This record gives sequence, structure tokens and C-alpha cells, in this order.
Amino acid sequence: MKFCRGSSLGVGRLAGGFRAEPEYGSKRRDKYSFLLDLREMPKTPQNIERQDGLRILFAKDVTTMEYPWPSAQTEEPKGDGILQLDEGRCASLIFFGAGNWGSRAIAAILGWKFLPGKTPLWIPLPLARVNLTIGNITGVDGSPIDASHHFVSEIDVVKAYTQCEIAHNCDDVVAEMRLKARDVKYLQVVLATMSQETSLNVIAQQIDKL
Repeated sequence: MKFCRGSSLGVGRLAGGFRAEPEYGSKRRDKYSFLLDLREMPKTPQNIERQDGLRILFAKDVTTMEYPWPSAQTEEPKGDGILQLDEGRCASLIFFGAGNWGSRAIAAILGWKFLPGKTPLWIPLPLARVNLTIGNITGVDGSPIDASHHFVSEIDVVKAYTQCEIAHNCDDVVAEMRLKARDVKYLQVVLATMSQETSLNVIAQQIDKL
């Protein structure tokens, strides 16, 4: 079977403006039989949906009330709070922590850009800063997030230097933050609590779009 560009000859137009025609000398076939051939073709990377799992960014909950901000560095970013991003992708963030309902905390999201050279440099750029309020939905004992932890139910954007969206921002649901990462290779989340009785953590995931 060969493909040629065309407009409308019975079978109609395929995606991209191509139609299927039988090779000369081939047996006569039903005019829709080429659809079966296309259905059996192997999928290409362009039409396979990429799947990326959720993961918790901090090995231990953050309990500090300080607001650490990283400096430029020569070493590639790694460790707690870091999410590696494929080119052009966005990020989804779901915050949770231990503390009383209504406890508040702060999160800053930044991206790392790379400057090549004899001594390469990684530069942190601010993407957003948000206030967080812990809600009443808890985790489940035996799961990665146990029942002593509550999900954040309200995310208030204080500053945003990139496009972001807040989903499900009310007390009885789990809030989610989605943001574009401005073509950075690494995303970093910096957390700080506003009470000694509160701890905080975050679940992160790569996504294709907001």
C-alpha cells in the first residue's frame, strides 16, 4: 500500500491530508479496508501518551520555620525537593503535612537553568510563591501518606512569574497546583512552616500541559 496526497476520492482524507490507494496490480479491496491497516500500524512516540508517576519530594517532612533560598552553584541540582523535568513539560504539586486543620505554611517554587562553560553554572530562578492551608482530608494508614497527615486544601498564590493554575481550592477537597516551568531542567520546591507543631511535604509529577 502507498500513500499519496489528495483531497476527496471516496475514502476521504486522512490526518495530514493523505489518502490510501492500493498498489497497481493488487487485488481489489473494500474501500474502507485501509482503515484496518492503519489501526494495526505500530504507534509512534507522538501518539503514545507519556505516563509519569507521582512521587514525594522530601524523604522527611520539613519542620523548619526558616525560608532557605538556594544560590547559584556549579553542581547539578539533586536531593530533597527536586523534580527533574523533560523539555517543555509542566509540573503538578500536591502539598500535605502534619498539623491541625487550618495550620498554615509557605512554599516557594523555583527552576534551575544551566549555563554551560569550562566551569558550568546552575542558576535558580523564582517561579512562584504560595501560602498553604492544611485541610481536613487525611491520608490512610499503611499507605505512603498515613492518617496523621492532612492534605493542603487551600493554595493562595502570592507571586507568580510563570503561568500557573490552582485546582479544587476549598476546605473539603485536596488542592493541586499546576505550573509551567519555563524550560528549566529541574524544578525545586522550598518549604517553610509557620508553627512548630506543623510539618510539610509535597507530591510532584510531570505533566504535559496545565
